[in-house]
Amino acid sequence: MQALILDFDGTIVNSEPLHEEAIREVLRPLGVSFTSDDFERRCLGFGAYRALTNLLDDGGCAWDDDLVATLFERKSAVLRVAIEAGRMPIFEGALDLVREASGT
Repeated sequence: MQALILDFDGTIVNSEPLHEEAIREVLRPLGVSFTSDDFERRCLGFGAYRALTNLLDDGGCAWDDDLVATLFERKSAVLRVAIEAGRMPIFEGALDLVREASGT
């Protein structure tokens, strides 16, 4: 096999729980809370900016572009710590598939 193209998120790993956790952590100090159903409905399929603004709107929190940029940076930092701690869930069999495809 010369090449294998895979979508990473949703195929190899499932980052949704970590994104939800990170967004929850950065919005909590603003008094914005949401359920997992809210996250699924208001965040999945949207870009990060829109996901954050959806939840801010739902939580009745006034926002501007600077606040959203700051929240995105904080969310990214929280997510990075979780990933570096090995908390990114890898789908069963995904590593075996990649290893087999690479010949290792």
